[in-house]
Amino acid sequence: LILLCGHYEGVDRRIVDEIVDEEISLGDFVLTGGEIPACVLVDCRLRDNEGSYGGGAYCSILTNCTVTGNLAKGTAQGGGLYNCTSVCCRIVGNRSYAQGGGTYGGLSVGCLIAGNNSCALDPPSSGGGIPGYGGGAYDGNLVDCVVSNNTAWYWGGGYYGSGTTKNCIF
Repeated sequence: LILLCGHYEGVDRRIVDEIVDEEISLGDFVLTGGEIPACVLVDCRLRDNEGSYGGGAYCSILTNCTVTGNLAKGTAQGGGLYNCTSVCCRIVGNRSYAQGGGTYGGLSVGCLIAGNNSCALDPPSSGGGIPGYGGGAYDGNLVDCVVSNNTAWYWGGGYYGSGTTKNCIF
């Protein structure tokens, strides 16, 4: 999946006509540039990706997506999502070597956050590494979410941080 934003020099209708297989519209309105719409993912599957921050997605908006098997490696956060807005998503089986195995920061509404892990790259008990906090979620805000079967090296197997949780099941 490659998202092209028409804001850059040299990207015009000829590019679309030559190489684009499918165009998708967010609605009957105009947004200049294309960067904001490129951050919006609907009915997607983000699986088995690796990154420094947000193994699955970074600073994006996701609706009805499955985020699974992703890894934030090194001293990074957010195995599945980093500072994203997720609505009705399944965030399952992701891992971070620092904080937020499932999510780090952002807002999650009506999501299942399960089976994620925040572990230490090099266990702090051996004198190194960053402790893993918030196996399911670290910071951020959770509303109407189910948080289940997550693990953390240190504190907050389900949730750790200074954000808010409202009407969630842990």
